[in-house]
Formats: sequence, structure tokens, C-alpha cells
Amino acid sequence: NGKTIKLIKDKSVKFELESEDSIGRLVIGPGYKFFFAGIAEEHKLGSLRLYNFPALAGTGEASNLGEYEEFQAHHQKLNCIRLAENGIDMLTSSEDGSLIFWKLEQDMDPDFYKIKDTSSS
Repeated sequence: NGKTIKLIKDKSVKFELESEDSIGRLVIGPGYKFFFAGIAEEHKLGSLRLYNFPALAGTGEASNLGEYEEFQAHHQKLNCIRLAENGIDMLTSSEDGSLIFWKLEQDMDPDFYKIKDTSSS
């Protein structure tokens, strides 16, 4: 668990982002346009963040680096985040025994993504 997120590509750091909270699990979406991070802080266990990073895909401005949308997904620590190859379907699981199936969609701006739907079991 750490508070610094770095993207290293071609042996150099492309960006570095300091988070106010410790990051546990992390998954990067297709084309480096977004990633999900599970928060590992005691007061935010089960939280999931969606970071949109169009600048990483060669579009957009670097000023949006660090902006995120946060979801209280589970009641305990996330232990798995898996994004399907299609980049749309995602599954998260937690130490609380729950599974959540997520569906993503592109926002009106094709470089931004958002949560479309969730279902849990």
C-alpha cells in the first residue's frame, strides 16, 4: 500500500501522482485512459476510485491528472479488481464476501469513462 502512483513507460516516469489516501489494489483500463484504485485507509475501506487520464492516451490536458470519482463499493477492504478484456465489464470483491459487477461506459467525451451500472451478490 502506498500513496504515490507512478506510470513508468519506456524506462521513464511519465507521470507521478500523490494520493491523500493509501492505494491498495489498482487496475489500468485500455489505452491508459483510466484506472481504478481501491483505497486502503481504515476510514475508507471498500472505497473504489475511478481516475480518468486522457492525457496518458495522448489527448487532453495534464491538468486533469488526479481528478477522480469515488464509490463506496464494499464494507471491507477490496481484495480484487478485475477489468474484462472489453474494457467495459469489471468485477470487484471484498473481504466482506461480496462481489460487485460493474459496467463502464464512455462519457460524452470519448476520452472519459464513468460507471454505467452495478449489481452485487
